[in-house]
Amino acid sequence: IDQEASGIVLCAKSKQTEIDIKYLFENRQIEKTYFAFVKGKVSKTLVIDEPLLRQKHHHTNIRTIVIVDKKGKPSKTTV
Repeated sequence: IDQEASGIVLCAKSKQTEIDIKYLFENRQIEKTYFAFVKGKVSKTLVIDEPLLRQKHHHTNIRTIVIVDKKGKPSKTTV
């Protein structure tokens, strides 16, 4: 789960499995899927394909914010 998201926690039954899972995440070999419960209806597919950049934020309760910026990492969301 990304830092800004909350949800399921993944646990390993052995140390080697933990190492293997961490390797897969670090090398982006695991595809994450997020589900949301929403009210209303989406009438057509919407694709958001924008680079996201994480920045430190000065507010005491928020450590980082994520903004759309051409210097950011590639990010694609399909709704």
